[in-house]
Amino acid sequence: LSINRKARDFFHHCLLKDRLGQPGREYLARRQISSEFIESFQLGYVPAGWDHVIKYFSKKRVSIKLLEKAGLVVPKKNQKGYYDRFRNRIIFPILNMSRQTVGFGGRVMDEALPKYLNSPETPVYNKRRVLYGLYAARNRCRENGTLYIVEGYFDQLALYQRGIENVAATLGTALTSEHIHLMKGFIKRAVLIFDSDEAGIKASERSVGMFVRESVDAHVVMLPEGHDPDSFVSEFGPGAFYTLTEKALEVMSFLMTTAENKHGLTVNGKLAILDDLRRPLASIEDVTARQLYVKELSERLGIDESAVLEKVRQTLADLKRERQI
Repeated sequence: LSINRKARDFFHHCLLKDRLGQPGREYLARRQISSEFIESFQLGYVPAGWDHVIKYFSKKRVSIKLLEKAGLVVPKKNQKGYYDRFRNRIIFPILNMSRQTVGFGGRVMDEALPKYLNSPETPVYNKRRVLYGLYAARNRCRENGTLYIVEGYFDQLALYQRGIENVAATLGTALTSEHIHLMKGFIKRAVLIFDSDEAGIKASERSVGMFVRESVDAHVVMLPEGHDPDSFVSEFGPGAFYTLTEKALEVMSFLMTTAENKHGLTVNGKLAILDDLRRPLASIEDVTARQLYVKELSERLGIDESAVLEKVRQTLADLKRERQI
């Protein structure tokens, strides 16, 4: 934690005070991130080069092995020595609920890949248990009971600096039961804000059972095509964002509607819808909740409940076999 705190301060200094930080300052200005929020979220920058972090910590007499353990340096392949993990990237410190810096995310400023690079798992950082910005969202969540969940760092910052403070971002990973358990202490409702693509639908499918299991009311918003939360709120403002989220569909209803729009209600379409929804339904452990969703789907499709239930039972058996293999 001490090393992470020093690294955060180094990255922040590079962004604001170092002449080599000019590309980072210009990039954040283009993304309309204000100096107030650069300071508030302790954003940073690391210049191009292979050993800026190594040199900084060498002067502080910090062991290279500890830097490796913290995920800040990577051993060279087939030769001795190390190089910096983060190079020529905007740096987002990742804080836990105690406001301790447990890791970092780095974003390139061009089209290079990977676009985002996160700290690896370390003794203090487990991506299954941390959401970016959740520590800053907690108080507003307690006030209104709702948390907006987005996918990217800039999405979180864009909403937050426009007054939508009850927002957190996933860290390059799907939502986990640990995430939901963490947030359920101070929210009643989660609203997943996804880009209008297949990945957003898949993320919703994976999360259904977990939200039901943790008794958190979850809804989904698909943004208009071509928009992410950052671009949407920049173009249309917070009012339009709130209007959109008020129309958010409950997760299972969203999946049903999406599948209907995708496949249609022909015989083959209904079979495809059943196939799309069998795993989300099977992931719901609460028998009563599952039965209610099965009833809703059977009414939508005009199929007997027993046929839908049989499909779910087959899926449960398949999942059980998969776990045993």
